[in-house]
Amino acid sequence: MDAEELLKLYAAGERYFSGVDFIGVDLSGANLENANFTWSYFTSAILKNTNFRRSDFTSAILENTNFSGANLSKVTFERNEIIRNCNFSRANLQDACLAEAGIFDSDLRGANLDNFQMIEGAIGGCNMEGASLRNADLGATGGIHGTNLRNADL
Repeated sequence: MDAEELLKLYAAGERYFSGVDFIGVDLSGANLENANFTWSYFTSAILKNTNFRRSDFTSAILENTNFSGANLSKVTFERNEIIRNCNFSRANLQDACLAEAGIFDSDLRGANLDNFQMIEGAIGGCNMEGASLRNADLGATGGIHGTNLRNADL
């Protein structure tokens, strides 16, 4: 699906985009709050400064996608096969939930992960320099490994 079609459907009240391919789509600055992207594919997408507040990315594949500055607060990432090589720098992931999933080899520099909840998840090989993780629950399974936490607010 291309950006124009998605934005047109969203403006008409559609919120269910399950199983849709968003390959190389540029939705920078769009408002997609409360959308359902379960089982969707975001590959090489540009989503800078996009509002995804309270959206659902359960079982979505997120690879080589730019979420820098995006609002991902209260977003759900559950059972995601792949969240890899993404740019979440300066993104707001406050109150987001990562369950039975992992974020790998991604940029989370300066991201807000306050109250972030990780349930049976993992973060590995990421750069989280300067990220805020106040009151984050990083769970006992998986955890954070091979990740730069320099100047992070823990």
